[in-house]
Amino acid sequence: MPAKGTHQSLEARLKISKTLMGHPGAMLGIHHSEETRRKISESHKGEKSIWFGTHHSAEWRYLQSQRVAGSNNPFFGKHHSIETRMKISEMQRGKKHKPHSEETRFKIGIANSGENSGHWKGDTVGYGQLHEWVRTHKPRVEICEICGIAPVTVIANISGQYKRDINDYKWTCQSCNITKLKTPNHKFNGFFKQLIAQRKKRIKEKGG
Repeated sequence: MPAKGTHQSLEARLKISKTLMGHPGAMLGIHHSEETRRKISESHKGEKSIWFGTHHSAEWRYLQSQRVAGSNNPFFGKHHSIETRMKISEMQRGKKHKPHSEETRFKIGIANSGENSGHWKGDTVGYGQLHEWVRTHKPRVEICEICGIAPVTVIANISGQYKRDINDYKWTCQSCNITKLKTPNHKFNGFFKQLIAQRKKRIKEKGG
């Protein structure tokens, strides 16, 4: 047996594997019962675990992550077949999973927000979603940033190009938004025209 802290060579491990293959004391073709697996699991929980109270260092975790990142990952470039995915789905159906803590949910939310989100569309985002993003990131004021008199009602784009830049938006009153910011070169002019046409059509139908 190697000394503590040392590792057996690949050749030595292969020899051991071949020696045990098919051996009466080996587990080849044998499976533990549900009860045995439960007992083994219980014997390694909590303070009985060799890892109880210990943690891997940040450096170790980073190195392990890099070791299987990208093309080093055995599953890199591969995909589960539809059949395999269906089997995984059936295995997970009905299982009760421990809910995440508030702290964990918050961390997951932060890790998947903004450009890290799978739904991130960059500058190709729609009119409503873009305004929602700006309202979330631009501090709100109470008085119109253009006239300085009326109370704020909307967040308005300045350049008319609707870039994902909070400096290209102002909190304004409805009057300043319509009379001072809407120009012929606005990116969403077609959207506004379509919206107005739909409203006129609904009004006409109700009146008829």
